[in-house]
Amino acid sequence: MFKGLIIKESLRDDRVLDLVNIDGVELWKSGGMPAYWTAIAFTSDCSDLPQRLAQAIDANPSQQGVTWYVDFQNEAYKYIVLADHVLRYRIGDVQERAQVNQRCLELGVREDQLDWSE
Repeated sequence: MFKGLIIKESLRDDRVLDLVNIDGVELWKSGGMPAYWTAIAFTSDCSDLPQRLAQAIDANPSQQGVTWYVDFQNEAYKYIVLADHVLRYRIGDVQERAQVNQRCLELGVREDQLDWSE
């Protein structure tokens, strides 16, 4: 079972939301355009969710220069999914996390956004 959070505005194809159970929705003031982001807490038992999200995430940075990604996890792994990229590491593995963080930086994620929880 996967559990995580999706920013709806990060999706170029929101039909991927059909693959998740929506557990909660919040509006976050973004400080830019759009003025608010829609944060969707989810769970899913879709085994290919990481790959499907990688196809659904917008590849273009937001108007605020944010490179979109979705972070979520299952019992053993943390997933960081960007457009056309699925990265993962074993929860608690500091070395693997550092490698994923480095790859995220290479793909345009800002360092201050590498603060996901496990």
